[in-house]
Amino acid sequence: MWCASSRTEPSPAERPASTVFASVRLHGLRAGVAAALMLLGACATLPEPTDEPPATLEAFSLTGRLGVRHGDQGFSGGVRWTHTPGRDELWIVSPLGQAVAHVRGEADAVTLVTSEGQVHQAADAASLTRDVLGWELPLGGLAYWATGRLSPASPGQARYDSEGRLATLVQDGWEIRYLAYGKGDNPPLPRTLSASRGALEIRLTIDRWARPGGVR
Repeated sequence: MWCASSRTEPSPAERPASTVFASVRLHGLRAGVAAALMLLGACATLPEPTDEPPATLEAFSLTGRLGVRHGDQGFSGGVRWTHTPGRDELWIVSPLGQAVAHVRGEADAVTLVTSEGQVHQAADAASLTRDVLGWELPLGGLAYWATGRLSPASPGQARYDSEGRLATLVQDGWEIRYLAYGKGDNPPLPRTLSASRGALEIRLTIDRWARPGGVR
């Protein structure tokens, strides 16, 4: 099942370690555990999103549910993501609300902190999540796909529905299917989409959109 809870739980420092797959590989750059826990603890400071659409499509904040299938392995949990040009802040949590990973993307590097307090860095989110979590999260493209747009970074093919909304697109080897749109959104914003490449399928269900102002 794709459903998951995202309710608030005790701080990550008090929780048992969580992993996405049993095959998670824990290597990469590491910083002090105290600094990592400070990043994980910042989750508690995020404001609750509202049902209002983002101010622009270039910047948004969302909460929802994330489902991953990779061969015979899978994960389902919650997600909270704030995107502004040149910066991403994304939390992946377990069905019980425990922090699994915190991804922070800047223009020159991406950092991932695991629930064990280990810090990993890479030049891009796709390779970083593949190495640490065991599955690839195409964060750069997803920032456009989640809002119903093709990424301008590479060529892509799109098919639209009768209302002019994206129905499917193919870009960078990924096939994106739009399964549901919100009612009353202007412009129309996806509520459920599926991204697949090879044996990997990622399903994102967006429960709430929000304006990114004030989210750190």
